[in-house]
Amino acid sequence: MTFPVSGSYRSVFFTSASTGYIAGQLGTGSSPLIMKTTNSGANWIDQPTGQAQYLNSIYFPNTNTGFACGRVGLMIKTTTGGTTGIKIINGIAESFLLEQNYPNPFNPGTKIRFDIPSLEGGRGRMVTLKIYDALGREVAALVNEQLQPGTYEIDFDASHLTSGIYYYRLSAGNFSETKKMVLLK
Repeated sequence: MTFPVSGSYRSVFFTSASTGYIAGQLGTGSSPLIMKTTNSGANWIDQPTGQAQYLNSIYFPNTNTGFACGRVGLMIKTTTGGTTGIKIINGIAESFLLEQNYPNPFNPGTKIRFDIPSLEGGRGRMVTLKIYDALGREVAALVNEQLQPGTYEIDFDASHLTSGIYYYRLSAGNFSETKKMVLLK
């Protein structure tokens, strides 16, 4: 196995004999680094994080769900086996907010951003974000877990769906909001 670029590698984790991840710091600066291999380390692909802080560790409990942790409470999560899954944008949210996906219309990927405020004592909330077709059938569950307060963004890949109108619904406790999006192939 060869390492892809010069940097400070703080954590290496393989989900199988061929697929693995490196987390750390690029060069001598504080730029974060996540690299992925699918051929046992012969080649590595950069996984952009959208963060400015370096990463200390990386862990995957299964092939698609992974976590990378950094300084000052930074945690990045993926549900797709890459950094195109959910990620926290910042830790300040005063109220619930579900933004319009971007781009819209889209083909095949779009981003959905939402805010989750804290409960009494700063605790997190059980949150679901689901996608429904025009007949109201659930076609994807993007989030179904306890989330800490903050602003989140999730990438949705609809390459497996047909063109049409879809709805996404964010639910947490008594809050629920639905928005419409259009997939054009």
